[in-house]
Amino acid sequence: MAYVYRHIRLDENLPFYIGIGSDESFSRSRERCRRSELWNKIAAKTEYRVEILFDDLTWEEAKQKEIEFIALYGRIDKGLGSLTNLTDGGEGTLGVIVSKEKRELFSRVHSGKVTSPEVRKKISDTLKSKPKDEERIAKFIKDALVYSKSIRKKVLCLDNGMVFDSATEAGVYFGITRTAISRQITGVRKNKHNLKHV
Repeated sequence: MAYVYRHIRLDENLPFYIGIGSDESFSRSRERCRRSELWNKIAAKTEYRVEILFDDLTWEEAKQKEIEFIALYGRIDKGLGSLTNLTDGGEGTLGVIVSKEKRELFSRVHSGKVTSPEVRKKISDTLKSKPKDEERIAKFIKDALVYSKSIRKKVLCLDNGMVFDSATEAGVYFGITRTAISRQITGVRKNKHNLKHV
């Protein structure tokens, strides 16, 4: 079992970390240790809540969701969003079951009993057997960036004439998420606040 979680900073009601874990009690999602300096600065500044986004996933599915959500919310260090993640995700090894054949190979490599050509062939064979998802991931990231740009547009409430600098700001005013604001504007949900981008 694996899961995907996020940390929401309560001062701005924004996600600031996306992570994955494989423990049944979700304890990794609540741990404060093994976090980046940037994560610690935000956690010291404001309260935050933990949300489990997906549960009962395979480890590969969890890594894929991590990549998708980091692309969606964007990393602070790249100037693309609000996340303190220092990578684009998907490189975790926690919970990965290593086959007996691979364990034996690693053991032989470290004992100096495997020649370089043999190691290169094993790595090559392993990489050839993996599915190639680059195009699907690239499309998702492109779509996520379009969405990200849309939520940074100003939002006008036609009912009261108020103009908000972003969907996030409008969400704080109406007490809902920026995603809910964007879905109202795009017609995915009923536009009960009579909102539009300006």
